[in-house]
Amino acid sequence: MKYFRINKIYKRLGLVFFTVLIISCSSKKESFISLKPIKAKYNILFNGNLFLDEGVKKLEDLYTENYWEILPPIMLNNVLELESDYPTKNFTRSEEKAIKVIQKFGNDNNLDSDYINEAYLLLGKARFYDKRFISSLQAFNYITKQEKTSEVWYEANFWKALINSNLGQKNLANAIINQAINNESIPDENKSKLYLAKGEINYSNQEYDSLILNLKKSINFSKDKNQNARSNFILGQVYMQKGLKDSSKVYFTKTINLHKNKSSGLVVNSKLFNLNLNIESNAKDYSKLSSDLRSFGQVPRINFYNAKNLLQINEDDEAKKLLKQAIRINEKDKNLFINAYSELFLNELKNKNYLNSSNYLDTLITYYNPSSKQFLVLNEQRNKLNLISDLVKQNKEIDSLIYMSQFSDEEINILLTNKENKSNNVNEQIKVYSNQNPSSFYFDNSLAVQNGKRIFLIKWGNRSNVDNWRTYSVSTMNTGLQNEIKQNFEKELKSYKNLPRSAEKKDSLLNISNENLSKLGLYLYEYFDDKISSEEALSKVELKGKVGEKEFLQSKYYLYQIYSSNELYNSEKAVQIKNFITSEYPNSIYANFLSNQEFEILSEKIKDSLLNNVKETISLNKYVLAMNTIDSLINISASRDFRFSMYEQRLKIFGKIYKPKKYLEELKNISVLYPERAEYFSKKIQHVEGIVEKKRVLYDDNQYVLVYKSTENSVVELPNKYGFVKEPYENNSYLNVKYGFLSRADAEKFANSITQSKKPLSNNKYFVFSTPQYINMLIFKTLD
Repeated sequence: MKYFRINKIYKRLGLVFFTVLIISCSSKKESFISLKPIKAKYNILFNGNLFLDEGVKKLEDLYTENYWEILPPIMLNNVLELESDYPTKNFTRSEEKAIKVIQKFGNDNNLDSDYINEAYLLLGKARFYDKRFISSLQAFNYITKQEKTSEVWYEANFWKALINSNLGQKNLANAIINQAINNESIPDENKSKLYLAKGEINYSNQEYDSLILNLKKSINFSKDKNQNARSNFILGQVYMQKGLKDSSKVYFTKTINLHKNKSSGLVVNSKLFNLNLNIESNAKDYSKLSSDLRSFGQVPRINFYNAKNLLQINEDDEAKKLLKQAIRINEKDKNLFINAYSELFLNELKNKNYLNSSNYLDTLITYYNPSSKQFLVLNEQRNKLNLISDLVKQNKEIDSLIYMSQFSDEEINILLTNKENKSNNVNEQIKVYSNQNPSSFYFDNSLAVQNGKRIFLIKWGNRSNVDNWRTYSVSTMNTGLQNEIKQNFEKELKSYKNLPRSAEKKDSLLNISNENLSKLGLYLYEYFDDKISSEEALSKVELKGKVGEKEFLQSKYYLYQIYSSNELYNSEKAVQIKNFITSEYPNSIYANFLSNQEFEILSEKIKDSLLNNVKETISLNKYVLAMNTIDSLINISASRDFRFSMYEQRLKIFGKIYKPKKYLEELKNISVLYPERAEYFSKKIQHVEGIVEKKRVLYDDNQYVLVYKSTENSVVELPNKYGFVKEPYENNSYLNVKYGFLSRADAEKFANSITQSKKPLSNNKYFVFSTPQYINMLIFKTLD
C-alpha cells in the first residue's frame, strides 16, 4: 500500500514537470512562464555590453591625457577625437546585439520593459562611441520619452546631454540635465553624473567658475573614488590657473588621497604640481619624485618642471641638461617636445647665443601646423635669427681666412698634415669597432629616432610594421662616416689653398665683414633689443666699401641711441656722435632725427592715423601734398617700421608720376636702408627691370601707346588686322597693344577709326598712355 502511494506521488510529480516543460517550450506570446527576458538579458545583452566595454577599454588605452592643459571632466567624451586604430568593429557588433534583442524580443506588450530599455541604452552608447550622434539620440529618445523613471532613464538623459553639447546645442543640453536633476526620486549617483555633464559643458565653454561649482556638487553626490579624484584634480588645475596656490594644493592633495591607483598620472601630476607650487621645493625634491617607480610614465614632465625651477634661479646649465634628458626619454607627448624646445630656444636667446637659439627654433617650428598663427610668428623670428647667424658665420670664416693668411704655405701644410693624421686615426678606430661589432646597425640616438618617427608620420601616416625594410651593416654606415670626414678635410684644404694673400683680396673680405657688421648691429638692436652685442658690432663699422654714407650714418645713429639708453648710458659718447652727424652731415635724415627728438615718440594710434591720411591724399591724386607729408614724417620719426610704411607710399607716388627709371632708382635707395628686406626688394627690382628691359626696344619715351583690354570681339580682329601686339596682364587676362603713336591725339584718332569700321568694338573701352605711364601701369596693375 505504501509502495503504491509513493509510486502515485512520483507519477504526479512527473506529470507536473512534463507540463512545465511543455509550457516553457510553447511559442505562444502569452506564456504562463516565459524565459525570453532571461535569455535576452543574460545572453545577447551580456555579449553586447562585453563588446562595448572592450571597445571603450581600447579607447582608454589609446587616449593620452594632456596634463599641460585643464583636463575635461568626462574623459570618455573626449576619446572620440582619436583617429588611428579606432575600434569601430567593437561598437558595430555591440550595436548588432542591441538591435537583435529589440527585433527578436520586443513587442507591443513590453515596450517599456527593463531589458528592452537596456537594449536601447546599449544601442545609443554603441552609436555614440561610433560617432553617429543623431542616430544615437534616436535610441536615447526612445527611453527618455517614457513617463517611468529608472536608472536607465537617468543614464539616457546623461548621454543625450553630452551629445547635444557635442553638437553645439549647449542650452538644450543644460535643459535636459536640469529637468532630470529636479526629479525628486533621482538617485545620488545619477545626480552626480548629471552634474558632471554640466561640468563638461562648462569646460567646453571655458566657464571655469561654473565648472568649479558643478564639479563640487558632483563630488558631493558620488561614491566613485577615481572619478572624484579626477574632479578634484581639475579643481586644482582651475585654481592654479586663477593663481590661487593654496586652494590648488588642497585639491591636488585630495586627488592623491582619493585615487585607488597611486601610479596614476593624476596622482603623480598632483604631486608634481604641489612641488611646483611650493616655493621651498628644490632639485632634490623633483629627483626624489622622478626616482619613484610609480612616477615612471611621468619622468619627462618631472624633469621639465625641475628644469623650469632651476631656470628661475639662473641654474641654466643644469636646467638645459634636464630639458635635453626630458626630450631624449619622451615618447609621444608632443606638448613636452614643444615646451622643452621652447625653453631651450628662449634660454639661448636670453643668453645671446643666437646660433644655438636658431638651431632649437628650427626644431621647435616643425611641431606646428604651417598654416597656424604660432608657426607664422615663430617663422618670422626664425628668419630674423637666420639673418644674424648667417652674418656671424660668414664673419667667422672671413676672420679665419685672414688669420690663416699670415702663415706661409709650408706652415699650413704642416698644420694640415697633422690634422690628416688625426683623421686617419679616427678612421682606424672606426674600422676596429666595425670588426668587433659585425651585427646589424642600430641607431642609439633616441632623440633623432623620435624626430624621425614624427617626420615620417607627418609625411606617410601610420604604416604597418612589416618586414620589408632593408637593414644595413655597421661597416656600410662607417664607410659613410669615413667619406664625410674625408670630404670635410678636402673642403678645408680647398679653402686654405684660396687664402687671401694679396692686400686687394684682404681688403675685399674686410669690406664684406664691415658690411656684415653694419647689418648685424642693426638686426641685434631692432629684433632682439641686444644693445651690448649691437654696440660691439656697430662700433667697428667704417665708411668704406659697400658701407656708404647712408649705412655708415645709420650705424652711428644706432650707437647714439645705445649710448643714450639706461643699459649702456654714456653721455660723452652720445654727444660726440650727435655733434659728428649734425655738423658733418647736416642734410641727412639722421641729423633731422637728432634735431627733432621731441617729435620722435608717436603712439601706434597716431601712426595709423597719419598713414591713413597719406593714403587718402594719394587716392585724391594730391601727389605733391602727399609727398611733402611723407618726407616730413620720415624726417621726424625714429621708428624704422613707420618710416618703411611711409617709403612704401612714396614708391606708389613715384610709380604714378615718374618714369620707371626714377622709380627703380628710388627702390634701390630704400633697399639700402632696409637690408633685412633684401629678398623682398631684389624680387621687386628684378620684376621692374624685366618689364623695362622687355619694352625698351618697342617704344620711345616721347611716344604713346593704345591699349584695348581683351574681349570676345578684340581677341581675333585687333592683332591680325591692325598691328596690335597681344601681351599678358594678370589673372590669365591680356592686353591688345599698339605702340609708336607720336601724340595722344594720333592714338585716339586711330582708335575712333577702327571703332567706326567695326561696330562691335564701339562698346570696348580703350586707353592711351605715354610709354613711361604704360610701363608703370604694367608694374602696378592699375589699368582699372
